[in-house]
Amino acid sequence: MKRIICLIALAVALAFACSANAATVSGTMLVQIDVTAGCTMIAPTIGVGSYTGYALVTLPGTVSVTCNTGTPYTVTMDAGLNYAAGSRYLSRGVLPNLGYSILKLDSTEWGDSGYGGTFAMTGVSGTGTGAADNTPLTINVPAVGYAPAPGSYVDTVNVIVNY
Repeated sequence: MKRIICLIALAVALAFACSANAATVSGTMLVQIDVTAGCTMIAPTIGVGSYTGYALVTLPGTVSVTCNTGTPYTVTMDAGLNYAAGSRYLSRGVLPNLGYSILKLDSTEWGDSGYGGTFAMTGVSGTGTGAADNTPLTINVPAVGYAPAPGSYVDTVNVIVNY
């Protein structure tokens, strides 16, 4: 019987000893992600098609900009590779060139807003929605009153999204 009482006393003592050493410590953990402003852009390739020189050619296009929600942006265009004397030109490599304009929705010339270019017209501003914002444009190639030499007349214009 003494032996049973000793075993019970030993078991109780061990139980108290083990539970007396148990403890809990808690703390907090910070989880953070930094979302930086960002935009992507799709610029159109616009082919003028058939041009006789005797009638205005008007072609529609769209610049598509996708920016993070709430990110302000401005879409500008430079003067193009064949810019001269305040105008944009399509060139086939030899003179004469064909003048043209890129118009915004309000029918004003689409320029670079002073972002390092020489064609100081205004760009188009917006605020990102997280979805594509499509901004229309129009290419006008005016009548020149004569039949220009056949060939492919081109210009390259850089489209820039500042955000």
